[in-house]
Amino acid sequence: MSDDVDSETRSRTPSISSRQFIIPEDELATLDSENSSLDSGGEEASSGGSDAYSAAGGSTPVFSRLGQHPSTFFTGSQVAPIFDTSLYLFESLTQSLDSVDFSEALSLQTKTSATINSKSRELQLLVGEVQTHLRRLQTAFEQGQHTAQRVRHNLRDITRGVESLKQTFARSYPIEYHQALERAYERRAE
Repeated sequence: MSDDVDSETRSRTPSISSRQFIIPEDELATLDSENSSLDSGGEEASSGGSDAYSAAGGSTPVFSRLGQHPSTFFTGSQVAPIFDTSLYLFESLTQSLDSVDFSEALSLQTKTSATINSKSRELQLLVGEVQTHLRRLQTAFEQGQHTAQRVRHNLRDITRGVESLKQTFARSYPIEYHQALERAYERRAE
Protein backbone atom coordinates (compact mmCIF):
# COMPACT_ATOMS: atom_id res chain seq x y z
CA MET A 1 0.00 0.00 0.00
CA SER A 2 2.80 2.42 0.91
CA ASP A 3 4.58 1.55 -2.36
CA ASP A 4 1.53 2.64 -4.35
CA VAL A 5 1.41 5.98 -2.53
CA ASP A 6 5.14 6.54 -2.98
CA SER A 7 5.00 5.79 -6.68
CA GLU A 8 2.09 8.20 -7.17
CA THR A 9 3.80 11.06 -5.30
CA ARG A 10 7.25 10.61 -6.82
CA SER A 11 8.28 12.53 -9.85
CA ARG A 12 9.22 10.53 -12.93
CA THR A 13 11.60 13.19 -14.25
CA PRO A 14 15.37 12.86 -13.81
CA SER A 15 16.84 14.56 -10.78
CA ILE A 16 19.77 16.06 -12.75
CA SER A 17 19.09 18.43 -15.55
CA SER A 18 21.10 17.54 -18.64
CA ARG A 19 20.87 21.15 -19.84
CA GLN A 20 23.62 22.07 -17.41
CA PHE A 21 26.11 19.92 -19.33
CA ILE A 22 25.28 21.04 -22.90
CA ILE A 23 27.82 23.26 -24.67
CA PRO A 24 26.08 26.50 -25.65
CA GLU A 25 25.55 27.00 -29.38
CA ASP A 26 27.56 30.22 -29.55
CA GLU A 27 30.67 28.36 -28.24
CA LEU A 28 30.11 25.57 -30.78
CA ALA A 29 30.02 28.16 -33.56
CA THR A 30 33.29 29.62 -32.27
CA LEU A 31 34.91 26.16 -32.21
CA ASP A 32 33.65 25.40 -35.73
CA SER A 33 35.04 28.66 -37.07
CA GLU A 34 38.44 27.92 -35.47
CA ASN A 35 38.43 24.43 -37.00
CA SER A 36 37.58 25.72 -40.44
CA SER A 37 40.33 28.35 -40.29
CA LEU A 38 42.87 25.75 -39.21
CA ASP A 39 41.70 23.20 -41.79
CA SER A 40 41.67 25.77 -44.59
CA GLY A 41 45.40 26.26 -44.08
CA GLY A 42 45.85 22.79 -45.56
CA GLU A 43 49.36 21.91 -44.54
CA GLU A 44 49.09 23.84 -41.29
CA ALA A 45 46.52 21.41 -39.88
CA SER A 46 48.45 18.34 -40.89
CA SER A 47 51.92 19.58 -39.94
CA GLY A 48 51.47 18.89 -36.25
CA GLY A 49 49.48 19.92 -33.26
CA SER A 50 52.07 22.17 -31.65
CA ASP A 51 52.51 24.37 -34.78
CA ALA A 52 48.76 24.70 -35.18
CA TYR A 53 48.33 25.61 -31.54
CA SER A 54 51.06 28.22 -31.62
CA ALA A 55 49.68 29.68 -34.87
CA ALA A 56 46.16 29.78 -33.45
CA GLY A 57 47.12 32.26 -30.80
CA GLY A 58 50.11 31.18 -28.76
CA SER A 59 48.91 29.90 -25.45
CA THR A 60 45.34 28.79 -25.96
CA PRO A 61 43.41 27.22 -23.11
CA VAL A 62 43.31 23.45 -22.84
CA PHE A 63 39.55 23.27 -23.38
CA SER A 64 39.79 25.05 -26.72
CA ARG A 65 42.50 22.61 -27.84
CA LEU A 66 40.30 19.63 -27.05
CA GLY A 67 37.62 20.76 -29.43
CA GLN A 68 39.84 21.53 -32.42
CA HIS A 69 39.25 18.26 -34.26
CA PRO A 70 35.89 16.91 -33.11
CA SER A 71 35.29 14.95 -36.29
CA THR A 72 38.45 12.81 -36.13
CA PHE A 73 36.89 10.42 -33.65
CA PHE A 74 33.82 9.76 -35.76
CA THR A 75 35.44 9.78 -39.21
CA GLY A 76 38.54 7.88 -38.21
CA SER A 77 40.91 10.24 -40.01
CA GLN A 78 44.14 10.98 -38.20
CA VAL A 79 44.69 14.67 -38.92
CA ALA A 80 46.20 15.54 -35.54
CA PRO A 81 45.60 13.44 -32.45
CA ILE A 82 44.18 15.19 -29.41
CA PHE A 83 46.29 13.21 -26.95
CA ASP A 84 49.06 10.83 -27.98
CA THR A 85 48.93 8.09 -25.34
CA SER A 86 51.91 6.14 -26.62
CA LEU A 87 54.13 9.24 -26.54
CA TYR A 88 52.89 10.10 -23.04
CA LEU A 89 53.54 6.56 -21.76
CA PHE A 90 56.98 6.45 -23.37
CA GLU A 91 57.99 9.79 -21.88
CA SER A 92 56.69 8.89 -18.43
CA LEU A 93 58.50 5.56 -18.51
CA THR A 94 61.67 7.26 -19.69
CA GLN A 95 61.49 9.72 -16.82
CA SER A 96 60.67 7.07 -14.25
CA LEU A 97 63.39 4.71 -15.40
CA ASP A 98 66.19 7.20 -15.20
CA SER A 99 69.42 5.30 -15.81
CA VAL A 100 71.09 6.41 -12.57
CA ASP A 101 68.12 5.53 -10.39
CA PHE A 102 67.60 2.28 -12.26
CA SER A 103 71.23 1.21 -11.83
CA GLU A 104 71.13 2.10 -8.12
CA ALA A 105 67.93 0.10 -7.69
CA LEU A 106 69.43 -2.79 -9.61
CA SER A 107 72.61 -2.78 -7.52
CA LEU A 108 70.58 -2.61 -4.31
CA GLN A 109 68.44 -5.51 -5.50
CA THR A 110 71.58 -7.49 -6.37
CA LYS A 111 73.10 -6.85 -2.94
CA THR A 112 69.86 -7.82 -1.23
CA SER A 113 69.61 -10.98 -3.32
CA ALA A 114 73.21 -11.91 -2.49
CA THR A 115 72.59 -11.36 1.22
CA ILE A 116 69.45 -13.50 1.11
CA ASN A 117 71.28 -16.26 -0.78
CA SER A 118 74.20 -16.32 1.68
CA LYS A 119 71.87 -16.39 4.68
CA SER A 120 69.89 -19.16 3.01
CA ARG A 121 73.06 -21.22 2.53
CA GLU A 122 74.11 -20.61 6.15
CA LEU A 123 70.67 -21.69 7.29
CA GLN A 124 70.86 -24.87 5.21
CA LEU A 125 74.27 -25.69 6.71
CA LEU A 126 72.96 -25.09 10.23
CA VAL A 127 69.93 -27.28 9.55
CA GLY A 128 72.25 -30.06 8.33
CA GLU A 129 74.45 -29.76 11.44
CA VAL A 130 71.42 -29.82 13.73
CA GLN A 131 70.05 -32.90 11.97
CA THR A 132 73.33 -34.82 12.39
CA HIS A 133 73.54 -33.74 16.05
CA LEU A 134 69.94 -34.87 16.54
CA ARG A 135 70.72 -38.30 15.07
CA ARG A 136 73.69 -38.67 17.45
CA LEU A 137 71.51 -37.69 20.40
CA GLN A 138 68.82 -40.16 19.33
CA THR A 139 71.32 -43.03 19.19
CA ALA A 140 72.76 -42.01 22.59
CA PHE A 141 69.24 -41.88 24.03
CA GLU A 142 68.41 -45.34 22.66
CA GLN A 143 71.65 -46.72 24.13
CA GLY A 144 70.81 -45.04 27.45
CA GLN A 145 67.36 -46.65 27.40
CA HIS A 146 68.89 -50.10 26.90
CA THR A 147 71.38 -49.46 29.71
CA ALA A 148 68.61 -48.26 32.04
CA GLN A 149 66.54 -51.37 31.32
CA ARG A 150 69.57 -53.59 32.09
CA VAL A 151 70.25 -51.73 35.36
CA ARG A 152 66.58 -51.97 36.37
CA HIS A 153 66.58 -55.70 35.64
CA ASN A 154 69.82 -56.18 37.62
CA LEU A 155 68.44 -54.19 40.59
CA ARG A 156 65.31 -56.32 40.60
CA ASP A 157 67.42 -59.50 40.64
CA ILE A 158 69.68 -58.17 43.42
CA THR A 159 66.64 -57.08 45.50
CA ARG A 160 65.15 -60.58 45.19
CA GLY A 161 68.49 -62.11 46.22
CA VAL A 162 68.77 -59.84 49.29
CA GLU A 163 65.20 -60.65 50.36
CA SER A 164 65.84 -64.36 50.04
CA LEU A 165 69.07 -63.98 52.09
CA LYS A 166 67.20 -62.05 54.80
CA GLN A 167 64.61 -64.78 55.08
CA THR A 168 67.31 -67.46 55.16
CA PHE A 169 69.30 -65.66 57.92
CA ALA A 170 66.12 -64.96 59.88
CA ARG A 171 65.25 -68.66 59.89
CA SER A 172 68.74 -70.05 60.36
CA TYR A 173 70.13 -67.49 62.84
CA PRO A 174 67.17 -65.69 64.48
CA ILE A 175 69.03 -64.26 67.54
CA GLU A 176 71.93 -62.82 65.57
CA TYR A 177 69.58 -61.55 62.90
CA HIS A 178 67.43 -59.59 65.42
CA GLN A 179 70.52 -58.19 67.17
CA ALA A 180 71.83 -56.98 63.81
CA LEU A 181 68.44 -55.37 63.06
CA GLU A 182 68.46 -53.55 66.42
CA ARG A 183 71.94 -52.18 65.74
CA ALA A 184 70.84 -51.02 62.32
CA TYR A 185 67.80 -49.20 63.79
CA GLU A 186 69.97 -47.57 66.47
CA ARG A 187 72.35 -46.25 63.79
CA ARG A 188 69.45 -44.76 61.86
CA ALA A 189 68.10 -43.07 65.02
CA GLU A 190 71.41 -41.33 65.72
